[in-house]
Amino acid sequence: MAPQQTRFIAFMAVMTVFTGFIQPWIQKSTTIFGFNREAIQHGTSTCTLEFPSHLTGCEDMHLYESEDGETRIMYLACSADLGKRTQWFPPGFHLNKTVVPEGPVRDNVFALDLNTNHLTRLDFHNFPADEDIVLHGFDFAQNSPHHLSFFFINHRRTGSVIEKFAHSIGTGQLYHHETFNVSEHGTHVPNDVLAISDSEFYVTNMRSSNPHTAHPLWSQFEIYTRRPWGHILHYSPSSGYSIAASNIPGANGITGTKDQVFVSAETDGAIYVYSRSAADGSLVREQIVPLNYMLDNPSLNPHTNELVIAGHPQIRGISQHQANPSIPAGSLVTRISVAQLGSGYFGGGNEVAAPAVEVLFSDYSGMVNASTTAVVDGEGTLWVTGLFTAGVAKCPNPEGKVHNFKKKAERVY
Repeated sequence: MAPQQTRFIAFMAVMTVFTGFIQPWIQKSTTIFGFNREAIQHGTSTCTLEFPSHLTGCEDMHLYESEDGETRIMYLACSADLGKRTQWFPPGFHLNKTVVPEGPVRDNVFALDLNTNHLTRLDFHNFPADEDIVLHGFDFAQNSPHHLSFFFINHRRTGSVIEKFAHSIGTGQLYHHETFNVSEHGTHVPNDVLAISDSEFYVTNMRSSNPHTAHPLWSQFEIYTRRPWGHILHYSPSSGYSIAASNIPGANGITGTKDQVFVSAETDGAIYVYSRSAADGSLVREQIVPLNYMLDNPSLNPHTNELVIAGHPQIRGISQHQANPSIPAGSLVTRISVAQLGSGYFGGGNEVAAPAVEVLFSDYSGMVNASTTAVVDGEGTLWVTGLFTAGVAKCPNPEGKVHNFKKKAERVY
């Protein structure tokens, strides 16, 4: 073969790899990380910030509503000091263990009564006085009409764990019952929890590297190359710990029911949909729903059977805001219908479609910095909070704006 032919074949091989694999990967990464995303304000005109002096940096929140609607309480896991969060918060690469030499870090859990607008800080009981409480994602399961079991991710400086607390609705106390050392089972960067019962849960693990031992550059590599190294850990007293699902790029927020689980694959910009076995807790991935931005926590609206997903439209805004709080970190909240997942959009059959995606909230003004959780209550009010936000945004009657629709989606068997 002539040298010119050899060079031509080599050139074509390189171009094939570039156009077939590298170029699409670069384009998708650019979209998900929002490098070229236009900063459009939407859905903020009716919003007010509630309790900005108390509800600081509330990464996660969950709504309890009684069946009769007479009790509506929003529980929020918040930072006691945003300055300390920028020093010690392993998921964000903040690993200064000497940030509080005089004692432990103690974040706050609040209960906001939506009917009376009364805010209560819950007190921790039976918890070691010398241990940290550095909160992240959480969930609760209802044991009886008046009692809840909470599962909080706690990023102790000695290693991340899950703390179980008991709570009586309407009181101001949380009673510590148990600590689950998920780090011993390879879950070094836990992000969010889905409580199935008062003794069974799932927890997402964002990255494979242990922030306590790995170089921060390795974690950055995982994020920016969108490695599928996250997983979901399952625990129940009968089966113990097991990996329920793996190969998830940036496994972040999680929600679901006893039959179906939804996970935010943060660096894939997609919701991963799983069917769940009640017998052993195993998960089978059924569908990938592309949303094309960095997803954080999803919440399930039981009144409308919709997923409400908060996230980050521009990755650079987060790091810029941490370096200079006067620079806003953008926020984005979308909504999809669970009924439209799988073949639901076409009313059944073999045709699979991605659901219509509605933008509920898009903010670049600094009202909400780095939105992490959004919840729609039974009256239709949207609540949005963020990792670096003072207060929780209350937005009555949000109007959805159709953002994207694809006739084809990916179903995984």
